Amino acid sequence: MLLSFVKFTMKHASEQMFGQARSAGPVPEADKWLILRALSKAADDYGLSHRNLNVLSTLLSFLPDREIAQASGVSVVFASNRAISDRLNGMPESTLRRHLAQLLASGLVSRRASPNGKRYARRLGGERIEAYGFDLAPLALEAPAILERAAQVERHGEELRLLRDRVSLLCGELAGHAPEAVLATEARKLLRRKPDMGALRQMIEHLTQAIAPFRPQDRVENPARKAPELSGSDSQNERHIQYSNIDNLESEGPDPRNADPSQTGKPAQGNEGQTASIPNIGQVIAACQELRTMHPEPIRHWADISHLADRFAPMIGIGEHLLNEARQVMGEVSAAISVLCILERHADIRTPPAYLRSLVQRARQGSFTPGPMVRALLNRATPEAPVGIVS
Repeated sequence: MLLSFVKFTMKHASEQMFGQARSAGPVPEADKWLILRALSKAADDYGLSHRNLNVLSTLLSFLPDREIAQASGVSVVFASNRAISDRLNGMPESTLRRHLAQLLASGLVSRRASPNGKRYARRLGGERIEAYGFDLAPLALEAPAILERAAQVERHGEELRLLRDRVSLLCGELAGHAPEAVLATEARKLLRRKPDMGALRQMIEHLTQAIAPFRPQDRVENPARKAPELSGSDSQNERHIQYSNIDNLESEGPDPRNADPSQTGKPAQGNEGQTASIPNIGQVIAACQELRTMHPEPIRHWADISHLADRFAPMIGIGEHLLNEARQVMGEVSAAISVLCILERHADIRTPPAYLRSLVQRARQGSFTPGPMVRALLNRATPEAPVGIVS
């Protein structure tokens, strides 16, 4: 819960803390660094630049406590411009004043003016009873809204990434079809800019329409319909899921080594005497060219493969519930490999969710392992050095 980031502490009227005036009741407080991190994501909504936030961070550093009180006059920074500038590595005072003015204009900081217009703290018997300067109470009051807005920005960013990935995926599918080369070029130009969601959705619609004539309509049969034809004794030799007329991406052979330590789900169990090795991470990356196109960064661990499967599964219509079921039955690694192999050949598969569902069913029967899927893709691929592998 976002509001859980904002905590409320009870302090008695006689309890004193640096920077806090006497209070007759509870003083709500909020974690200053959590708020600052959230604000850095939602800065545009408040009209703030990262340099403005750098100055705000410095103001927060003058507060001795981690929490900012919502009560006015409690969390007040009364440091001089010179002291603030020193903590900003000697920022010119004119520049500092400009950033302070922007913070005040945002409404997240208020000025607590003294009678003579200067910043200082008045003390009585060594105890601070009043301070004049920059009051950060408005920042604490705005904390719930800042945290909520930051979460919205994160969600929006993830949606944009998914849409961009979808455009990239469709561009790759359109490659090689000369009549539509111009549209693919326009799509790539769009990705080099910072398009909004509307522009990305419109491009996805155009690309989908352009690709439709080139997509095979009957090359892939629903694997669920042919599964009943299989028998346990023939399971290692039969192929009931066709990716093309030439080869297949899955085998009926069980994988007794599916209980890999890196898997967290229930591994598939097979008949005795049947063996099939799970591919290594380098083979998976080399086989999945779409993965390398859409994620050029280095892939080091099986956890990365699993995360990428989570990310790309929605793009081919595989929902969270089905993906979790695949993990439970196949094991996390095998499920992730299966998703990425389906992604690689998505143009040949009419209904990826049904396809994965059939693989899950076969894994329950102990007659599925992703190894042959990966090897089939490797055999089809043009030999090239694997990209993004870090040993």
